[in-house]
Formats: sequence, C-alpha cells, structure tokens
Amino acid sequence: MKYRPDIDGLRALAVLSVVLFHAGFAWLPGGFVGVDVFFVISGYLITQILIDEVGTSRFSIARFYVRRARRILPALYFISFIVFFLGAIFLLPIEFVGLSKTILATNLFSSNFFFWKHDSYFDTSAELKPLLHTWSLAVEEQFYIFWPLFLAFSLRRGWRLHWLILLLIFFSFAFASLLLLKRPITVFYLPMFRAWELLIGAWLATEVLSNIEGKLWKNGCSLIGLGLLVLSALFLNKSLPFPGWNALPPCMSAVLIIAAGKDAVVNRYLLSARPLVFLGLISYSLYLWHWPLLAYIRVLNLGQLPLLYAAVAVILSITLAALTWKYVEQPFRHGGQVDRPASLLFKFTLPGGILCMMAGTAIAYKGFPSRISTEAMAAQEAAQDFNSARADCHLGMPAVVLPEVTKCTSQRLMGAANKIVAVWGDSHAEAVAPGVVVMPGLNEAVMLQLTKTSCPPLLGASVLRGGTEYRECEVFNDRVMELLKKRKDITTVVLAARWPVYALEAVFGVPEEVPGAAKYALKIRDSNVLTPISSMKVLSESLTKTIGLLVQAGKKVVVVGAVPEMKYSAPGCVARERMSLLSSMQCGLYQDKVVSRILGVNDVLGRAASQYQAIAVYPDSILCQKGYCAVEGPGGQIFYYDHNHLSTAGARYVFSRLSLKE
Repeated sequence: MKYRPDIDGLRALAVLSVVLFHAGFAWLPGGFVGVDVFFVISGYLITQILIDEVGTSRFSIARFYVRRARRILPALYFISFIVFFLGAIFLLPIEFVGLSKTILATNLFSSNFFFWKHDSYFDTSAELKPLLHTWSLAVEEQFYIFWPLFLAFSLRRGWRLHWLILLLIFFSFAFASLLLLKRPITVFYLPMFRAWELLIGAWLATEVLSNIEGKLWKNGCSLIGLGLLVLSALFLNKSLPFPGWNALPPCMSAVLIIAAGKDAVVNRYLLSARPLVFLGLISYSLYLWHWPLLAYIRVLNLGQLPLLYAAVAVILSITLAALTWKYVEQPFRHGGQVDRPASLLFKFTLPGGILCMMAGTAIAYKGFPSRISTEAMAAQEAAQDFNSARADCHLGMPAVVLPEVTKCTSQRLMGAANKIVAVWGDSHAEAVAPGVVVMPGLNEAVMLQLTKTSCPPLLGASVLRGGTEYRECEVFNDRVMELLKKRKDITTVVLAARWPVYALEAVFGVPEEVPGAAKYALKIRDSNVLTPISSMKVLSESLTKTIGLLVQAGKKVVVVGAVPEMKYSAPGCVARERMSLLSSMQCGLYQDKVVSRILGVNDVLGRAASQYQAIAVYPDSILCQKGYCAVEGPGGQIFYYDHNHLSTAGARYVFSRLSLKE
C-alpha cells in the first residue's frame, strides 16, 4: 500500500478539531466529529492492508496484532504512567482510586465499557477524568479483535465483500439510530453502535469508488468532503443526538476526501502541506496528551478552563506529542529488529503489568489518603455523606415499584410515634429526608421516604429527558398518590425536588457529560406544547394540583424551596482549599448568582402553596447569609455531598433551623 500524505493531513484536521473542541473554543461546537473521521480513516487503512495481505497469502493474525501493539501500546503506556503520577500529586484519594480503575480498564482496552457503566447520575463530571478519551481506542481495538479474522474468512471464500460490509453497516447504523434517543450513552460508548463508522472506511477500502475518474469529479469530491467536515465542526453541537444521523456528514466527508485521491485539489494543496502532514503523523500522541492536560487544569480550577490555560495546554500538547512521536512511537514502531514472540510478549506486557500493579495498589490502599491532611480528608469524605437509606428506598430511573413502607421509615421514634411524615420527590427530596426528622414541628413523627431519580412530585405533568417522556416518573407519582390516600397515618407530606432544572430547562454549573446528554423539561401529560415559558407554567399548575389533592386527602403539605446549586462539588473544592492547592478560590457563591436562578422558581412554589394554606420553607434562607451562599458550616461540616445535593450534615443543619410557621 502506497503512503498517502493527504490522509495524514486529514488526520491533522480531525485531531485539531477534537483538541480545540475539548479546549473549549466556542466557535467549534462540533469539533468532536474528529473522532468519527478517525474511525473512518482507521477502517480504511487497516482493511486495505488486510486485503493486500490476504490477496498475496501474507496474512498472519499474529503479525497483525504485533503491528497494532507496536503502534498503540508504547505511547499509551508512557502517557498512562505520567497521568498516574500527576494523579498522585493533584487528585484527592477518592479521585485517585477512580483514575486507577480507569488505568486498569484502559490497559484491558475496555475503558468504553467502564465509562458507560459508571457514567451515572451520581458520577463526577466527565471533563475531570484524565483518561476519558481512551474510550475511542477501546472501541477500535474491540473492533479489530474480530474484523481481521472475519475479513480473511470472507475473502478466502470468495464472498462479495463490499455487499457484505454494506449489510453490516446497515445493521449497526440502524440499531444505533433506533436506540439513540432512549439510550444515548449506550450508543455513544459501545462498539456495536460505532462499528458502522469503521465499516464505512472498510467499505471504501474495497475500491468500490476507485472508478471515480476525471479531474472535475475528483476535485468536486474533495471540495464537498472538506465542506462537510467544516460544516459539521461548525454547526453540530453536543446537545444534538450523536452519533446516528448526525454522524453521517463527518463520516461521509472522510469517505469523499479519501476517495478523491491524493491528486485532488484539496488533497494535493491543503492536506499534503507539510505542517498538516506533520500534525497528522503525531496525531495519535497529540490525541493521547491533550485530554489529560486539559483534565488536570480543570481539576485544579474546580472544573473551569480559562482561555489562556486552554491555549497553553494546546501548545504544550503539540510539543509533547512531537517529542513522544520521535522518542517513543518511532523507535518501537520502526526499530528495525525482529523480535521473537516471547520477547515481544515480555516487552509489551511488562509495562502494562507494572501499570496494573500500581493502579491495583492505589485502589487497595484507597488512594493513599495519607498524602493529604486530616482536614482535607474529612472534607473529601463528605462526598459519601448522603442519605443512608438510598440503597433501599431511593428508586433509580427504570424502577416504579414502591419500596416497603417499613423499610423506608426512620426508626428513631418508631415505637412512640403515631403519625408519619412522607417525603416525596426526586434525589433532592432523598437528600433532605435526613433533615426532616430534626425539623421543629415534625421531629416527633416517623419519616417515610418516597423518592425517585429525576422525578419531581408533580401530578398531571410529564418530565422530558432529552426530549423523551419519562413515563416511569408518571407511574411512580400516581402510585405514591394512591399510597398517600390509603394511609391515614401519613399526616404530613413534604414535597421537594431540584425545581430549577425542570422549570428552567437548564443545569447549573455542570458540563454536559457526552454529546446528546439529557436535558429536562416539563409538559402537561398528553400535550405537545413545550417552550421555556410552558415548563415554568406546568410547574405552577401541576404543583398547585398536587397540593390541592393532598389537602383534600387530609394531609398537611410542606413545600421545600430550591436548594442553592453550586458551581463546584463542595467536598472536592473544600478539600483542595485545605490542601492549599486552591487557597484563593471560593467554593460557595455570591447570593446574587443564586437568587437570579431560584427566585422565580421559589415565587412559583410559594404561590402554589399559599392557594391551599400549605407551608413553603426555603433552604436558601439558611444557607445564604450576608450576600454569600456557603458550602461549609462554622463547625467545618460540609453542607453538600456534590454541587447541588445537601449532605446529611447539611440537611440536618438547614432543617433544624427552618420554621413551619405559615
């Protein structure tokens, strides 16, 4: 196979778009499509090599994997060691354990499954995970476990390869498109839903487009391909469902540019330019370096990425990539010596084994907590200070069966009490439940928890997650209402939720995890009306209806106002302040920033409560004093276990100071 410098130039455009997108340059909102271009290039080049080798009887699966190992492992191992040691310096113990787990997954080329499994509601931001970007390497290597053998088998039996590949493309793309809206994270990470992108490149390698002749046609293909790539990077964004139909333009851009040939106008004069070719040659190392650098900058700036720091990180990434390419990639890839299988096995498994031992040790010793002060460790531990009843009583996304009442009542006063207070709502209700049992006026009752993830206590309303109706929430709320009507010993109902997320359709202070991450909105059940105004109106109407039905059932109703949301995870922020890594940072927020988000929502809650003489209480009245909303109490207790959920200590602090006076 003849070397084509223009394909390295295309690699350069792909990696630059990814790097600049990850660096936060707003003018390139679709830069993530560079990964999809990489998939097409990889499928094309690898399949073309395999077809040549099978056709000349030189194919060896062992030789194929040796080449892959020489290409992939040296730089990956080298940078993983650096990332590990930086983590030992800058990460909190719980974060260091998380990094060590990802190093194990990366070494096994299963990090895509790891991030898919652990990318949950209670997880930390993806932008703070230094090896998150290795998911794409894992997808490729999982594809190449089976593809060479399947390809060789098909060719030796004389099957029509291009038709077979088209069939595989159809099934992979169809399943990805069908599942995308319901399971965007699954489609994003798993190889069976990404395979069609690699297979498009493989299809191109069968030379089905080799009959494109004539300068006009070739130039046209290259110009259209470049246009599709530029438009994709400029106009796609991470709020759109992806991959699926939105991944077709960037994938087809790579197909058209490659099919146009090295002499087409774009390929010859732009993509074959020396600076782009060089960036293409170092693109693998550049991809490996850029994300850890950006992630550690965000870690040290509490999730923020200042523009100047981003620019420095990009320049440093290119510099380190060039050095890694010259002194790590090249010597191992083109060393010239022919190693015996045993020697190769030792050479490529020893560094991986050492990495796994280091990571396993860090996990076993819980991230080496002795690295940080006792005060910082105490702050970090607040991340685990959540409601102890979560496992038994808080329902996840798909669950709708109510837990046993006897399991989910507070036991402190069970023997003496003859009345029950029910706490109903989403994860914010679950978080405040431990505070309800110490609230003046309610502290003589038994508390019953009725909570479900992302499910506000609103009857007659539908919650939309990423544009899809969350039907399980409707079923759950209906069942809760049936239970409340049936149980006369439930005398008071406390309604709590992360109200601003649903009413304002926006999450405060949290980067979106992946392209297509879900946003929330509200609508009246069986209604097609959905605007930012209607979500607030739905909140008002549905909450008023819910309170009215509860009052009619003889219940006293308490509405808990919005809990102030922070920009940063409180335990991590305070811990880093106590480590003197962020001594100039403020972990809380000035009150005006909080008020601008929750004032309108709290006003709606108060008006809904007043219509039925229900009581509204406002946590911000306790947490926000003298113009500042704190995350840390006078005794050093941390009020939040992340950036928006009250910790058990925080809930008790706040609710012990709230009054039920109307």
